[in-house]
Amino acid sequence: FTVSIGHHIIVNIFLLVITGFSTVKPWLEVGSDFKSINVATEKTDKDSIYSKYKELVGLRRNASALVEGVLKEVHTDLQVFSFTRSHENQHFLIIINFGDKSWNGDLDKISGRGTVVFDTESNMVGQEVDVNKIKLNRGQAVILKNGKNEWHLQ
Repeated sequence: FTVSIGHHIIVNIFLLVITGFSTVKPWLEVGSDFKSINVATEKTDKDSIYSKYKELVGLRRNASALVEGVLKEVHTDLQVFSFTRSHENQHFLIIINFGDKSWNGDLDKISGRGTVVFDTESNMVGQEVDVNKIKLNRGQAVILKNGKNEWHLQ
């Protein structure tokens, strides 16, 4: 049901209560899936874009290398882009699979091990991995932090 406020503003009370975003009529129609795809749902899903974005922001706040570190390209092809960010004693390796198929890691310019501190799929966080034996699904990205062992860059 709708209520007229003043002469120009029409508010759909149902949408207002359910979506909770605004008290004015949206300029675009609200999607039919708004009950399942909304901010409240995203906040409770640890794998949602909202949650992953918050996780990345938190990581960036606590890692100077991700803010002011030197960027060095490690691997680039039609499917995967990877680079390091280093500052003082912090070293990160970022690997992103932009492809439409899985990728079995072989980064030709780097070797060593690192601990996964971010994974878009949340499967590898906390694991120590060989940087050349990482398998990424399509669209998956990981961030590794260099620990005790140094990476060897060519």
